[in-house]
Amino acid sequence: FGEDNIDEILEYAQKAGFKYIYHGGPFQNWGHFSLSPGDFPDGDKSMRRCVEKATAVGIRVGVHTLSNFINTNDPYVSPVPDPRLMRIGSSHLTGGIDEASTEIGVDDPTPFREQQTLSTAIMGQELVQYRAVSETEPWTLLDCKRGAFKTKASAHPAKADIGKLIDHPYRVFFPDLEMQDEMADRLVELFNNTGLQQISFDGLEGCERTGHGIYAHNRFVKRCFDNWNMEVVNDASRLLHYLWHIHTRMNWGEPWGAATRDGMTEYRFKNQDYFNRNLFPRMLGWFQLRLASRGIGATSLNDMEWVLSKGAGFDAGFALSTGLSDLKTNGQTEAILTAVREWEEARLAGAFSAEQRERLRDPNGEFHLERVADGKWKLYPVKYSQIFSYQCEERQPGEPVGTEWEQENSFLQQPLSFILRVLPEIGASQEDALVNPVFQVGFHHVTFPVRLLPNQYLVCDGHRQGYVYDVNWNLVETVEADSTLPDIPAGTQQIIFH
Repeated sequence: FGEDNIDEILEYAQKAGFKYIYHGGPFQNWGHFSLSPGDFPDGDKSMRRCVEKATAVGIRVGVHTLSNFINTNDPYVSPVPDPRLMRIGSSHLTGGIDEASTEIGVDDPTPFREQQTLSTAIMGQELVQYRAVSETEPWTLLDCKRGAFKTKASAHPAKADIGKLIDHPYRVFFPDLEMQDEMADRLVELFNNTGLQQISFDGLEGCERTGHGIYAHNRFVKRCFDNWNMEVVNDASRLLHYLWHIHTRMNWGEPWGAATRDGMTEYRFKNQDYFNRNLFPRMLGWFQLRLASRGIGATSLNDMEWVLSKGAGFDAGFALSTGLSDLKTNGQTEAILTAVREWEEARLAGAFSAEQRERLRDPNGEFHLERVADGKWKLYPVKYSQIFSYQCEERQPGEPVGTEWEQENSFLQQPLSFILRVLPEIGASQEDALVNPVFQVGFHHVTFPVRLLPNQYLVCDGHRQGYVYDVNWNLVETVEADSTLPDIPAGTQQIIFH
């Protein structure tokens, strides 16, 4: 979010009943923590106005950092590097160099052999990246890029100090303990000036790069905590004994690059016992409300009810990672946010019995919740079949072209319900289509008069009316089957599709 769209974000948050909104990347740099001018053109004042709007509707605002990680575009690095940037070690030049030299002699190659990600040396007010260190004497840094990260290439005399900076695969540097204190003080200033009230101390392991181990972790968090002028909900992805006294909770479990039910599921569930033992609030981590991409489908209501049922079972909260584009484009956003509000209201009201909570914790269990009156809900067990696949193939004349699936109905007799998705085939045209799909149970046939394009869904909830959705669950059209849906008796049944 930013100052230009904060009102829209707050409306979505209210629909879900959320009490916090959280910006995952509000800064144009880490180190000085300057807010991105695109989202916050007036800097801290812009953020303050966002916070005031949120406060007016009972919502708090938070921001995400990586603790003491320092971007290469931060003033601590560019255009003049701060001498307090942490080093692996130091050496001296064996001879003088001018501003164009691409090979730099050093009297001790040891610090430079660990190249890391950025492979950066510091000489005075210049940063230099190098490809490798010579394997034999005279020890030389090879293929040097002078004036790296917009610092100024300059001449340096023999015996001048040269150090190797510690870096990280995120392409960042690290401070010494004094500079780390300055970074914590900037976060204090930002929160006190703007009214921000939530933060995740991600990347606390970077504090060890100061050379002070776990003490540096504790010092960074405590310095913020001691100087904030209000309550700030804070957490981290790693818990330390001392910080038990400061962290509000732990809420880690990453959804990136995995389907909803596959993202660190076992880890998330095991954590709940860990939190219980340590008197911590139970949290399931982050889940996504996303669009379809990279082979993962768009988040559906079914996905989110699975998350919410586990939250109810463990009596645990969670965080929903999304953005304005996803919220606007996912056709099930309204249903998902409504479900979040209903499930969380029921959970917080203590609506679920101990027996229900035990069933809800089953990772393979699926449930649906409906409100029936104020303070009352109906909880339905749901079972989704395995995913059945059918690929159209050429057959000899007279041979049936359909396929037969075996499905077990573990509930009472009910009409056929399904979600049918057309997957694109390599080399197929986007205009290729599935036309008039037929389902048969026993001797009962039902045909849907529809032309389904690749990545479209046909959804039927047991009634004659079917719904065609695009890949992001936006309704395309409704269609009506040529007859009522066949009933699926309890037990194992054969379903024919063609």
